[in-house]
Amino acid sequence: MAYLVEAERGAFAPVGCFVLTITIAERNERFYIPGFYGDYNTYFRKYVEGISGTDTGVKEEADLITLSPIFNPINSDWNLPRRTTIITQLRISRRLIDTIHVKNLRGNRVASKMATQTVALLHGLKAVYAPMPVFFNRPWNGTQLARWFNSGPRGTSGRFQGSTWYYRANPPQRIYNNWLGYEDTGIGGPQWEEEHGRPCLPAMILHPVKDVEPTEPGHFTESKLPY
Repeated sequence: MAYLVEAERGAFAPVGCFVLTITIAERNERFYIPGFYGDYNTYFRKYVEGISGTDTGVKEEADLITLSPIFNPINSDWNLPRRTTIITQLRISRRLIDTIHVKNLRGNRVASKMATQTVALLHGLKAVYAPMPVFFNRPWNGTQLARWFNSGPRGTSGRFQGSTWYYRANPPQRIYNNWLGYEDTGIGGPQWEEEHGRPCLPAMILHPVKDVEPTEPGHFTESKLPY
């Protein structure tokens, strides 16, 4: 099991404030990994506060709250500054919705997973990544997680297919099927439960879970793109 949460809540600054944008936005574009960074309320918090102070975004309502890091997508051949989040479960303020509505009326377009984050960036609206535990189907330690998920320039990441929160991940559907008593990937089903008992898991948010129906013996969930 791996546990990843946000590094620190923060806000986007207007594009012109380049230094401020880096010190604030990068808090929300990387995972916080307790086993690698240390306890959040002691060493890690003091380290972040030493870099950018203690009052950034305090007592300011967020215009955008995401459940995954807000990062800069590379190799898109776009010149416009932009941000994105994988999986579009979001909380959006009325101010941000109204701003996006004006963009639509003007004919401006951007991919759905970039829309709210990019508009927040370009208009200096507060955007934060909310803490949420993510579990994996392999025994990675904190150092390994930091290498694979927070590596590269300013937190370029990958390796999500084995996680419980990703648009192409395999475990969510499998875990949900097992929870319903269906066989999936060698676990679950009446015979398995008679021998091992019901699966027991901590509370978690799963994505994706789609087209749920009883499975056949030997069923193996595999999340694929439709093209």
